[in-house]
Amino acid sequence: MGVWFEFHWARHFVTLARSKDF
Repeated sequence: MGVWFEFHWARHFVTLARSKDF
């Protein structure tokens, strides 16, 4: 479950960064 949670968090972070066009 920990790995899944980490993956989900990472995906959210990437999406946010992409939206901000970092």
